[in-house]
Amino acid sequence: GKQDQLADFERFDFDKDERWVKYYNSVEVTSLDPKVMRRLRGKWYKREIDVNFNLDWLDSAQPAAGPRSTAFNSNTTSSSQQSSRPEPPPSYQQQQQQSYAPPPPPPPPSQAPVGTQMQAQRLFMCYCALLALAFVHLIPVLPGWSTRAYRFFMQLSILGFGYKLYLRHGLPRIRPMTELQAWLTRVVPSNDFHFAVLGLMFGSSTPMSLALLPTALAAAAGATAYGATHLAGNALWQRTGGRVHALLTAKQREAALVSAGAEVAVGLLLVLGILGPNRHLLLCMAYWNMLKLRYLVSEASGYHRQIWQLVGAKTAPLRARAPFLHKPLEYATRWFTTMR
Repeated sequence: GKQDQLADFERFDFDKDERWVKYYNSVEVTSLDPKVMRRLRGKWYKREIDVNFNLDWLDSAQPAAGPRSTAFNSNTTSSSQQSSRPEPPPSYQQQQQQSYAPPPPPPPPSQAPVGTQMQAQRLFMCYCALLALAFVHLIPVLPGWSTRAYRFFMQLSILGFGYKLYLRHGLPRIRPMTELQAWLTRVVPSNDFHFAVLGLMFGSSTPMSLALLPTALAAAAGATAYGATHLAGNALWQRTGGRVHALLTAKQREAALVSAGAEVAVGLLLVLGILGPNRHLLLCMAYWNMLKLRYLVSEASGYHRQIWQLVGAKTAPLRARAPFLHKPLEYATRWFTTMR
């Protein structure tokens, strides 16, 4: 019945379910409002766990707050009175709960909470600023602004994607250590974490234009997704942004492969850079550890594996002519494909 299904939903451990974690990391969440999160969990639960689960039940049911019944949590009753009062029979509890009016249903998307609207607008403005800075870096309109735009781009990517991580996952808890480990397990594989770390890595190094591409593609996807939802009636958007959004939506897989290919190419360029005067040994080591995570456990793991298969196929004739490279490449491959 309804009560049993709601109880099963409340007891379900979402944080330990890999399917839920993967789904949560793949959607755009701009609010930590408990009602929003509860509705999102309900939609996934109905799709994956219980197809007979009714989402309307979530509007009238209160989240589980502990073993004590909420029927007697009155503001006019002291804690000592609550502890001394005997528990009423279940039927009486049900009558008391039914006497309260259910909370109003969540507002439609066009009337979303102000906090959610503001958070989405902030991310949209951040995406637009990132795209403008990338344009200024690649096509400098003023002398000397190319490097400045590159620095600002990396700094803004830290702030923007760090803010997005906060909206999706909250702040980490240091104690107990298991809470921090669970938070890192959710955050580290995400693309948002990678783009924030990219900004941290390359913000103070010699400008490398190719390093902008993955973050710029993510910013373009985020900006056009916002525009398709909130600016659909705007004439300028219909002429330009709508077409870009349709293109990115249709070519989503290709864009992800281009992004993964750019990340791998940056790693190879850093290795070649060690042979030149502008070497960045520490940056190269840190970046290749990040590439390893992207290959093994990230949201983009499948795309990275496809890129590395392509690299292996293209370099096979060269490796066949240089047998002395077999051993070093074997050690490097073993390290890169093993999580330890």
